[in-house]
Order: sequence, then C-alpha cells, then structure tokens
Amino acid sequence: MKKLALSLFLSILLVGLVSSLVTLNYPSSGFYAGERNVLFNSTSTSNAGLLNVSLWTNEGGTWSRKNSTAFGAGAQLEDILTGVTWAAGGTQTAKAGEKIQTNKNLYLLNVTKESGSGCTKAYLYDSGNPSAGSLLAQSNFVGDNASFNYFLEENTVYYVVCDNNGASYTMREDTSVSYPISKTNIDYIKSWFGVDRNQAQNIYSIHTGEVPINKTESWYRYISDNNILWNVESCNATNVCEFAASNNTLKIAFEEQARYFNSTSFETASETFTIDIWNATQVHLNYSGTQYLMTKSGDNYTRTIDIPEGFTNNSFNFIVSNGTTSVGTSYSTQEINRTIFTYCNSSYTNNFLKLLFTDETSLDSITGSIPSATFTYYLGSGTTNKTYDYINNTVNGSFEFCASPPSRDFNVIPYVQYKNGTTYPQRIWNPIVKTYTEAVTNKILYLLKAIDGQQVTFQVVNQGDQVISGVDVIVNRTISGSPVTVGSGITSDAGSVSFFLNPDFVHEFTFSKAGFETYQTSYVPTEDSYTIYLGGTDTTVNSSIRGIRTSVLPVEDYLLNNTQYTFAFNLTSSYFDVTEYGFNLRLANGTEIDGGSTGTEGTQLSLNYNTKNETIIYMDYYWLISGNYTNSSIYWIVHNTQYDSYSLKTFFTDLDSYIDSGIFGLDNFGRNLIVFIILFLTIGILSYKYGVSAPLGLSAIIFLVVFFFDVTTGLIPTMTLMGREVQNFPTFITGLILALLVLNEVRMR
Repeated sequence: MKKLALSLFLSILLVGLVSSLVTLNYPSSGFYAGERNVLFNSTSTSNAGLLNVSLWTNEGGTWSRKNSTAFGAGAQLEDILTGVTWAAGGTQTAKAGEKIQTNKNLYLLNVTKESGSGCTKAYLYDSGNPSAGSLLAQSNFVGDNASFNYFLEENTVYYVVCDNNGASYTMREDTSVSYPISKTNIDYIKSWFGVDRNQAQNIYSIHTGEVPINKTESWYRYISDNNILWNVESCNATNVCEFAASNNTLKIAFEEQARYFNSTSFETASETFTIDIWNATQVHLNYSGTQYLMTKSGDNYTRTIDIPEGFTNNSFNFIVSNGTTSVGTSYSTQEINRTIFTYCNSSYTNNFLKLLFTDETSLDSITGSIPSATFTYYLGSGTTNKTYDYINNTVNGSFEFCASPPSRDFNVIPYVQYKNGTTYPQRIWNPIVKTYTEAVTNKILYLLKAIDGQQVTFQVVNQGDQVISGVDVIVNRTISGSPVTVGSGITSDAGSVSFFLNPDFVHEFTFSKAGFETYQTSYVPTEDSYTIYLGGTDTTVNSSIRGIRTSVLPVEDYLLNNTQYTFAFNLTSSYFDVTEYGFNLRLANGTEIDGGSTGTEGTQLSLNYNTKNETIIYMDYYWLISGNYTNSSIYWIVHNTQYDSYSLKTFFTDLDSYIDSGIFGLDNFGRNLIVFIILFLTIGILSYKYGVSAPLGLSAIIFLVVFFFDVTTGLIPTMTLMGREVQNFPTFITGLILALLVLNEVRMR
C-alpha cells in the first residue's frame, strides 16, 4: 500500500513540476517502438548551468530514475584580491580592482556592496591597472546592487573596481584573508576609507552566472513492459530540478530478437540481411534510404541486395509493420570498401585477365592495340555494376588487367575492339559474362590479315522482309579443335552487321534477340553478304547440336540378312556438358531393342544383333543437355540373299564351286582355258565389230577381263611362284603392262 501511495505521489509530482526548460524529443507520445531497446532523447535549457539530467519511467507500475547523465558542479572562477593600493586623489584611473579569471563563457550578473557603503558606481576593466586597460562596462549602484549582465569570454582575465564619488581613499589587501580565493562568487572585499584606516567599509560581492545553455541527451534503454510512461528530470547548478510539462506514452509494437549481416563488404557485392523479430507481418530493409521488401520464414525476414557504389559506411535499419502500425528499428552500420577493375599499375597488381594476340591463319603470336574497350564488372548478381573504359592505340604483345579485392571472383562483360594497324583489320570481342579470379586468365584474341579475309555483311530480317535491329550475332570458328569467337556484334538500325572473316573455313553463326527464335547455321562465308530470316517465337533452333560429334556402327549402307552385326553409338561434345546419351534399335514392326546409355562422353555404346529376316533396322539415338532432350535416327536396309539365286554373281559363285568339286573333270587348267577362250572371243569381237586394234586399247580390255575373272569372281586360280602362292598375279601383270603403255603414249606425245 505504501509503495502504491509513493508511486501515485511521484506520478503527481512529475506532472506537477511543469517547466518549459525540459523538452521531450523522442519518442513522441503514443509512439509504437519497433524493438525493446528504445532510444530516448530530450533537451534541457538552463541559465545557471546543469548538474545532471535523468530518464524516469513507470515500468512495473513504479516511477523510478533509470538513466542519468551528470555534467559536474559548473565552472569555478579564480577570485584573487590583487593587493594593489588605490591611489589617493579620488581618480578612477588610479584604482586597482578585484581579479576574475574565467575558464568558460560566463555572464557578470551584478555587484553588491555592503549596506551603507560609500561606493556609488562599479566598473569592469580588462587590466589590473585601469590606466593601462579599457573600460568594458560600468553600472551605478541602485541601493546596494549594480547590475551588469555582461558577457565574459572563457580563459580571460577581468577586474572589478568601486568608486566613492571620487573621494580620497586607499585600498589595501585584507590581512585576515588567505589568498588566492577560489570559488564561484566573490563573497566579500574590504576597502579602507578616509584617513582612519582602521575603519572597514565598502564591503561588496561580485556575482557571476553561466551563459544560458542547451543540453541534448540520449539514452538507449531496454523496455520490459509493452506500455509505459516516461519523462526527463533536469537539475541546474543550484540543484533546482524540474521535469517536462507532461509525460510521454510509449508502446512496444514489435520485439527484435537478433539481426544478422556482414559488418564489412564491397561495392556491387551481394549481401544478405536477416532480422528475427516478433509480431511483424511485413518488414522492409531500409538500406541507405532505399527500401527492399524482405522474405518471411517463421520470425525471420531475409533480403539479399547488391551493394551500391560508394566506399563509405552505409547505415541501415528495418521498417516493421503488423498491419496496424509501421515503425523503424535502430540503425546499424556496414563498412563498404572499393571494388576496382582496371589496367594493372603500381597501385593494383593482382592480375585477373591478360589479353594476347594471335594470327588466325599462322597461329603465330603478334602484337595488337585496343582503340576502345569497356568492361562492365560486378561481384554480385549484376543489378549493381561498375564500368571501366580503356583505350590504348599503341601495339603491345599483351594487355593485363588487375582487380581489387583479389579474394573475390569478378564477373566481367568485356567489349573490346582490337586490331593491328591496317595489316590486321579491327575485330570485336564481346562475350557473355565471364568470371575471373586472381588466378590470371590468358585470353587469346585472333586477328586476320587483310589479304587473308574479306568483309562479310549480314542483313537480318523477319518473315515480312522487315529489318530487325538489336540482334546479337556471334561468329565462331574451330581453331586447334576448339570453338573460338572471331566476331561478335549487334545489328544496326538498318538490321545489318559486318565481320572480317576467312573465306576458306567453316564458321558457325548464331543470331538471337528476345522475342525471336535463335538461329544457328554453319558455312564457309565465301559471299560478301547474306540475308538471315528470324522467326517470331522465342525458341532456340538447333542450339543443342553445337559442338556435338557422333559416330555410328556399322558403317555399311546396307546389311545382309541372317548376319551378326555390331551396332554402336558414340558421342563427344566440344561446347556443351552432355548429361546423358544413348540409343535403341527399332524394327519395322515397332519393336524396340535397348542399346544402352551413359553419362560419360566418348564412351562407345554397342549391341550385337542378328539381322535375321528383317527388312529394315532403325537406330534411334539421343542426348540430354541441361534438361534439353535432342534425338535423331538412322536406318539400314537389310538385303535378303535368297533373291540372289539367279544373279550373275550367283552364276560365277556356283561355277567356282562346281569347278572346285571337279565336275566335268575340270581343274585349274580348265579354269585358265575358260578364261582364255572368253578373253580371246571378247578381244576378237571388239576388234572385228568396233575396230579396236590399238595396243593401248587392247591392253585395257585385257586388264578389265582379267581383273573381272581374277579379283571379282575368283575364277582364275591362284598362281604359285618359287613355292609361294601369289594372289591376283595375272591382274598385277596385265595392270603393269597397261601402265607402261600409258606412260609410253604420254612420252611420245
């Protein structure tokens, strides 16, 4: 009960001590705080100095002082009685006075004399010898008080003297006082009047006061209650204390548990900010004045942003809402360091990219210049980026570019125009974003001599023959087994773009623009201009065959029935990473036979299969790249040998079999005789019927007939020379004779 009464009394007291000298600045009354650690701020004004200011709250239902800031007892004056004798004769300039030495800015408020004293006026000098100093101020005594309100500067010496209407008197030091005297006010000074120096008169006091000051004070305090009252108490140098005119109310709308972020980062880097806060329905990250909506997961709110340009200390807080009220939390600071990509110099020595030049034809290293280059670079996602422009028209063997910080990966979009005088015309290197690290990347830029190439212009139009501007065109050529970009550009307003290309090699061209189908094609650019048609759908044509090489077995165009064959499929890729590839065999009736699959490029998949009496066999093969499925087919016609029973080949095959079996008593001599008769009749008929009599013509006929019966049909038996069998010896001899006759004919002509 006593505690409640005391609490009530303090509440009434706090409200009752109304003073305009205390102002509650923040938080305003009725404020909803976004966290329990609340910043309180007030301003106190006093003419007599401030001893302290204190924060009071009624947490837990009881008013009590929570935080206090003391300013000390105020400045002291060094008050010293000079002990200088006032000269006789009553002249003001002959008088010395009381010394005041300030250690901060003050006001001389008034001088008070002893009641009945003969002093009529008080003076303020800037020197202990008035004749050598300046009169700063003077005031007549009204009653016992002379008012001044004169500003006294800090760390300055002043003097106060009194005058007794010019009467003759002398002032000497008071031997009963120990000097110097150090205190706020000079409480007493004795001066001696008249001839009788034993009579003490003219006792007076000097009063000083502080310059009116404003003190603004802040405190952070954790508030345990959800609703409180608060006020600030201000006490001046005379220990008079006052409160603000009324109490402020404060409500805790949210409660922050923790926040997570990196204290240091770099320009353009991606940084994630997380706050764990209770009772919020929506939170925005307020970073350097820009707000970003955060993603909620439980009580955690997260947002990743790219740090803007400017290496400084960025302040940020969180704007929290619960659907009823929206408040900001306290601020945190993140130190941001510089992100730089530049040509290497004494300040930046960590090499990230080295550009070199090579002759596209000879593959020799050459020099080159860079008439213009722009590098767009960033550390994060690219929503915030920086650019670096570079020009160097002097030819060099290489150009090196450095970056800082060296510990980070740099994403760079280069646009480099490069050439070598008029010998090697200008080309452009403008790839998609590249990632570079402090492990330097050596990039070879290929140049083509003017005598080895030609300018090729591409006109890009839609299906209605309307030109398309802004089409991204990439030109690649395979050099040393790898695709190399030898040209890149964007079509102009006229829908055209030109490249300097080698007309002796196949190039791969890619044309792409948002809203149009991407078109890829390959050919030798022998013409000086081409027209490219783009469709109107945003798809990619044949993009998944780029760099793909396949091989298939068997290599024959047709197969024989009832024969075992090895069917195989192999795939390699010089551009894409292939996830999987494989094949199946498919028969004419639709039956599928699994051939196998693999994810390792260069692995030959094979299947042994008998053709039986099939008429056609299909191979369906496929490959998978980043989820994109590409497939194709090849087929073989199966030849049924039973339909060869009455063919010429069958005749000679059967004849050879009959002779080998000894039918009709024929042996090797019989074989040779049959061939000789056929040869004799063939030459005789051709000579008689068509007049073929030239040695060269007859030799050619003999060679063809011998080749047919020896190599094709095998009717001529294998000859044995010196105990060794010699295959196709008659064909060799007749062919040699024919060759000699041809050479002789050429020599005679």
